[in-house]
Amino acid sequence: MAADQPSSNPEWPDFVPPEFEQSIPQAPKEPVVPSTPPPANWSSGSGAWTPGPAPRQSSDRWFNRPPDNNGASFLPGAAARTPVTNALMAICVVVWILQNLSPAFNDLVMLIPSVAATEPWRFLTSAFAHAPRSFTHIGFNMLTLWLMGRYLEPILRARRFLAVYLISALGGGTLFVLLAFPAGQGPGGTGSNWNTAVLGASGAIFGLFGAYLVLAWAMKRSLTPMLILLGLNLVVMVLFPTIAWSAHIGGFLAGAAATGVIFWDLRRVANGRRSHLRGGLLAVTAALIVALIIKYLSV
Repeated sequence: MAADQPSSNPEWPDFVPPEFEQSIPQAPKEPVVPSTPPPANWSSGSGAWTPGPAPRQSSDRWFNRPPDNNGASFLPGAAARTPVTNALMAICVVVWILQNLSPAFNDLVMLIPSVAATEPWRFLTSAFAHAPRSFTHIGFNMLTLWLMGRYLEPILRARRFLAVYLISALGGGTLFVLLAFPAGQGPGGTGSNWNTAVLGASGAIFGLFGAYLVLAWAMKRSLTPMLILLGLNLVVMVLFPTIAWSAHIGGFLAGAAATGVIFWDLRRVANGRRSHLRGGLLAVTAALIVALIIKYLSV
C-alpha cells in the first residue's frame, strides 16, 4: 500500500456478520500503519502527520482488548446501553424483596418438579427469584448478570439478548426436572429432587456464558477466558453439593444453542438469504417443552 494513501476502510481478517458490527458503532477497525514514513509535508487534515498505533498482533484477544484512548472498545464497557440487562436486574431485586416480605409469594415462584407440570410459570419465575435473606446469592448473580450483559447485549441487541436469557432460564429448569425423579423411580429406585425447590438466575446466567463461548468460537476469538471461568464454577459446584448443577448445565446448553441459531441466521442474512431467526428460536424452545412433556408423561 502506498505510504501516502492509508486505507480508510480496513476490515477484520475473519467473517463477522454485518449486523453484529453495525450494532456497535464505535467498534475499532484493524489499524494500518504505513510501512515507510510519509513525506515531511504529508498532512492528514490536522496539519502534521503523527504515527498511528502499532498494528494489532495475533495474540490480541477480542474479549480482552483494553479500551482505546477515546474510551471505545470492540465490546463497549459501562457506557454501552443495556436496557434489557438493567430491567432483568431490577425484576430480580423486586422479586427478591417480595420473597422476603411474603413467604406465600416465595413458595409460588420457586421451581418444584412435583408441581411444575400444573404450574408451568415456575420455570421462568424461579430464574428471577433468589434465596430470601441471602445478599450473597442475589448479589453475586446480579454482579455476574451485569458483567455479562454489558458485553453481550450490545452485540446481540435487546430482543435477541432477552430471547437468549429466557431460553437459558427455561433450559436450566428443564434439565433440573429431567434429572429429578419421584420416590421409587430413577437410579436405584430411590428418587431424587422431585420435591426439591430450586431458584436463582444462575441457570440463565450460565446461558450467557454459553452465548459468550459460541460467539468467541464463531468469530475465531480466544476461548480461554470463558473456559477458565467455567472451570472455576465447576470447582464451586463440586465444593458446594447443594448447588443445582443440572440447572447450570441446562442453562448453558440452551443459551449456547439459542446463540448458535442467532449467529447462523445472521450469516444467512449476510449471504442474501431469508431470515429464519424466529423459527429457529421457537424450535429450541419447542424442543425443551417437548422434553418436559415426555418427562411428565413418564412419571
